[in-house]
Amino acid sequence: TQLWVSQREPPMQQMAAIPAFIYSRYPFNFKNEMLISIGKDQGVAVGEAAVISYASATSSLGEHERGVVLIGEVDKVFDNTAAVKTIFDSRFRLAVRVGEDGIESLLMGGSEPKLTLVPKNVEIRKGDIIYSAGANFPYGLPIGEVGEVRMSSDNIFKEATIVFPYDLSDYRLVFILKSVVQTRPSDGR
Repeated sequence: TQLWVSQREPPMQQMAAIPAFIYSRYPFNFKNEMLISIGKDQGVAVGEAAVISYASATSSLGEHERGVVLIGEVDKVFDNTAAVKTIFDSRFRLAVRVGEDGIESLLMGGSEPKLTLVPKNVEIRKGDIIYSAGANFPYGLPIGEVGEVRMSSDNIFKEATIVFPYDLSDYRLVFILKSVVQTRPSDGR
Protein backbone atom coordinates (compact mmCIF):
# COMPACT_ATOMS: atom_id res chain seq x y z
CA THR A 1 0.00 0.00 0.00
CA GLN A 2 1.38 3.38 -0.94
CA LEU A 3 -0.31 6.54 0.30
CA TRP A 4 -0.06 9.18 -2.37
CA VAL A 5 -1.42 12.69 -2.76
CA SER A 6 -1.97 14.24 -6.17
CA GLN A 7 0.83 16.50 -7.39
CA ARG A 8 -1.84 18.97 -8.48
CA GLU A 9 -2.64 19.77 -4.86
CA PRO A 10 -0.75 22.57 -3.10
CA PRO A 11 2.26 21.47 -1.05
CA MET A 12 1.87 21.03 2.70
CA GLN A 13 2.91 23.95 4.84
CA GLN A 14 6.26 23.61 6.55
CA MET A 15 5.87 21.57 9.73
CA ALA A 16 8.07 20.54 12.63
CA ALA A 17 7.47 17.04 14.01
CA ILE A 18 8.00 16.61 17.76
CA PRO A 19 8.46 12.93 18.71
CA ALA A 20 6.70 11.46 21.75
CA PHE A 21 6.44 8.02 23.26
CA ILE A 22 3.02 6.41 23.54
CA TYR A 23 2.47 5.23 27.09
CA SER A 24 1.34 1.65 27.53
CA ARG A 25 -2.39 0.97 27.57
CA TYR A 26 -1.96 -2.50 29.06
CA PRO A 27 -4.18 -4.32 29.97
CA PHE A 28 -6.70 -2.17 28.07
CA ASN A 29 -5.53 -1.84 24.49
CA PHE A 30 -8.06 0.82 23.50
CA LYS A 31 -7.27 2.50 20.18
CA ASN A 32 -9.51 5.55 20.62
CA GLU A 33 -7.19 7.53 22.90
CA MET A 34 -3.51 7.45 23.83
CA LEU A 35 -1.40 9.21 26.43
CA ILE A 36 1.91 10.57 25.11
CA SER A 37 5.14 11.65 26.79
CA ILE A 38 5.10 15.38 25.93
CA GLY A 39 2.78 18.19 26.95
CA LYS A 40 2.45 21.90 27.60
CA ASP A 41 6.04 22.26 28.85
CA GLN A 42 7.26 20.92 25.47
CA GLY A 43 4.99 23.26 23.47
CA VAL A 44 2.11 20.89 22.71
CA ALA A 45 -1.34 22.45 22.24
CA VAL A 46 -4.88 21.12 21.90
CA GLY A 47 -5.91 20.50 18.30
CA GLU A 48 -2.47 19.73 16.88
CA ALA A 49 -2.19 16.81 14.44
CA ALA A 50 -0.70 13.49 15.56
CA VAL A 51 0.98 11.29 12.95
CA ILE A 52 2.92 8.06 12.89
CA SER A 53 5.72 7.08 10.53
CA TYR A 54 5.18 3.87 8.61
CA ALA A 55 7.04 1.83 6.00
CA SER A 56 5.34 0.12 3.10
CA ALA A 57 6.70 -2.15 0.41
CA THR A 58 6.62 -0.27 -2.88
CA SER A 59 8.15 -2.73 -5.32
CA SER A 60 8.93 -6.36 -5.90
CA LEU A 61 12.56 -5.55 -5.09
CA GLY A 62 11.66 -5.26 -1.43
CA GLU A 63 12.23 -1.50 -1.23
CA HIS A 64 10.32 0.36 1.44
CA GLU A 65 8.95 3.86 1.31
CA ARG A 66 8.64 5.81 4.53
CA GLY A 67 5.79 8.17 5.07
CA VAL A 68 3.57 9.65 7.70
CA VAL A 69 -0.12 9.06 8.23
CA LEU A 70 -2.56 11.10 10.32
CA ILE A 71 -3.85 9.16 13.32
CA GLY A 72 -5.56 11.84 15.42
CA GLU A 73 -5.34 15.13 17.26
CA VAL A 74 -4.22 16.37 20.66
CA ASP A 75 -7.35 16.41 22.84
CA LYS A 76 -6.05 17.35 26.31
CA VAL A 77 -2.72 18.82 27.41
CA PHE A 78 -1.05 18.47 30.79
CA ASP A 79 2.37 19.74 31.92
CA ASN A 80 4.45 16.84 30.56
CA THR A 81 1.88 14.59 28.91
CA ALA A 82 -1.01 14.91 26.48
CA ALA A 83 -4.02 12.83 25.44
CA VAL A 84 -4.43 12.17 21.72
CA LYS A 85 -7.92 11.44 20.36
CA THR A 86 -7.39 9.03 17.47
CA ILE A 87 -9.49 8.49 14.37
CA PHE A 88 -10.81 5.37 16.15
CA ASP A 89 -12.70 7.64 18.60
CA SER A 90 -16.41 8.13 17.85
CA ARG A 91 -16.00 11.88 18.57
CA PHE A 92 -13.42 12.31 15.78
CA ARG A 93 -14.61 14.16 12.65
CA LEU A 94 -12.54 15.55 9.79
CA ALA A 95 -13.20 17.04 6.37
CA VAL A 96 -11.18 15.02 3.87
CA ARG A 97 -10.57 14.71 0.15
CA VAL A 98 -10.43 11.45 -1.77
CA GLY A 99 -8.37 10.43 -4.77
CA GLU A 100 -6.65 12.45 -7.48
CA ASP A 101 -9.82 14.48 -8.10
CA GLY A 102 -10.01 15.58 -4.46
CA ILE A 103 -13.62 14.48 -3.91
CA GLU A 104 -14.92 15.99 -0.67
CA SER A 105 -16.09 13.75 2.14
CA LEU A 106 -16.36 13.59 5.92
CA LEU A 107 -14.33 11.09 7.93
CA MET A 108 -16.38 9.82 10.86
CA GLY A 109 -14.25 8.24 13.57
CA GLY A 110 -15.13 5.15 15.54
CA SER A 111 -14.00 1.58 16.07
CA GLU A 112 -14.40 1.24 12.29
CA PRO A 113 -13.89 4.76 10.84
CA LYS A 114 -15.68 5.48 7.57
CA LEU A 115 -16.13 8.07 4.87
CA THR A 116 -19.57 9.65 4.75
CA LEU A 117 -21.40 12.32 2.74
CA VAL A 118 -19.72 11.35 -0.52
CA PRO A 119 -21.88 12.76 -3.37
CA LYS A 120 -23.59 9.84 -5.08
CA ASN A 121 -22.87 11.22 -8.56
CA VAL A 122 -19.08 10.98 -8.16
CA GLU A 123 -16.86 7.95 -8.51
CA ILE A 124 -14.54 6.92 -5.69
CA ARG A 125 -12.72 3.63 -6.00
CA LYS A 126 -11.19 1.05 -3.73
CA GLY A 127 -7.56 2.09 -3.18
CA ASP A 128 -8.12 5.85 -3.64
CA ILE A 129 -6.07 7.83 -1.11
CA ILE A 130 -7.87 9.74 1.65
CA TYR A 131 -6.14 12.91 2.89
CA SER A 132 -6.85 15.74 5.32
CA ALA A 133 -8.64 18.84 4.07
CA GLY A 134 -9.98 20.34 7.31
CA ALA A 135 -8.93 23.85 8.31
CA ASN A 136 -7.57 22.72 11.69
CA PHE A 137 -5.02 20.28 10.23
CA PRO A 138 -2.15 20.56 7.76
CA TYR A 139 -3.62 20.10 4.29
CA GLY A 140 -2.85 16.87 2.46
CA LEU A 141 -1.85 14.53 5.30
CA PRO A 142 -2.57 10.96 4.14
CA ILE A 143 -4.98 8.98 6.34
CA GLY A 144 -5.67 5.71 4.54
CA GLU A 145 -7.25 4.25 1.44
CA VAL A 146 -10.82 3.70 0.36
CA GLY A 147 -12.05 0.19 1.13
CA GLU A 148 -15.55 -0.94 0.16
CA VAL A 149 -17.88 1.70 -1.33
CA ARG A 150 -21.66 1.50 -0.85
CA MET A 151 -24.75 3.71 -0.83
CA SER A 152 -25.71 5.21 2.52
CA SER A 153 -28.82 3.87 4.25
CA ASP A 154 -30.82 6.95 3.16
CA ASN A 155 -29.69 6.42 -0.47
CA ILE A 156 -28.68 10.11 -0.76
CA PHE A 157 -24.90 9.75 -0.43
CA LYS A 158 -22.18 7.14 -0.81
CA GLU A 159 -20.02 5.98 2.08
CA ALA A 160 -16.92 3.82 2.31
CA THR A 161 -14.82 1.83 4.70
CA ILE A 162 -11.19 2.86 5.25
CA VAL A 163 -8.12 0.64 4.93
CA PHE A 164 -5.15 1.70 7.08
CA PRO A 165 -1.46 0.88 6.38
CA TYR A 166 -0.77 0.15 10.06
CA ASP A 167 -2.00 -1.47 13.24
CA LEU A 168 -2.00 1.25 15.89
CA SER A 169 -1.26 -1.21 18.70
CA ASP A 170 2.15 -1.93 17.07
CA TYR A 171 3.36 1.67 17.51
CA ARG A 172 5.32 3.14 20.41
CA LEU A 173 6.20 6.53 18.89
CA VAL A 174 3.98 9.34 17.63
CA PHE A 175 4.85 12.77 16.19
CA ILE A 176 2.98 15.98 16.96
CA LEU A 177 3.02 18.43 14.05
CA LYS A 178 3.65 22.11 14.73
CA SER A 179 3.64 24.91 12.15
CA VAL A 180 7.00 26.44 11.41
CA VAL A 181 6.33 30.15 11.05
CA GLN A 182 8.82 31.89 8.82
CA THR A 183 9.20 35.61 9.42
CA ARG A 184 9.98 37.98 6.62
CA PRO A 185 12.31 40.93 7.15
CA SER A 186 10.47 44.19 7.63
CA ASP A 187 10.60 46.55 4.69
CA GLY A 188 10.39 49.60 6.97
CA ARG A 189 6.81 50.64 6.15
